[in-house]
Amino acid sequence: MSQFDGKMKTMDWTKLPTYPAPPATTPPGSSPWVDPSKYFDELPVVMKRVPPMAGEESLYKLIGSVLDAATKDPEIM
Repeated sequence: MSQFDGKMKTMDWTKLPTYPAPPATTPPGSSPWVDPSKYFDELPVVMKRVPPMAGEESLYKLIGSVLDAATKDPEIM
């Protein structure tokens, strides 16, 4: 606020310092906590342990229907 004088100001963003990104610890596109081979085995357990918040009931039903379909069809899984 101390610099406000009612006049338009410009900023040269190219002069800001840059910092290198931290080194990647996992391959691109993957998360260290998700094992794709166990996804459809573990997600139903998590969904049962974590109750839906208000308004999420229909989302939980949708996810449940996908999980049910995945148990019946290996191609979906």
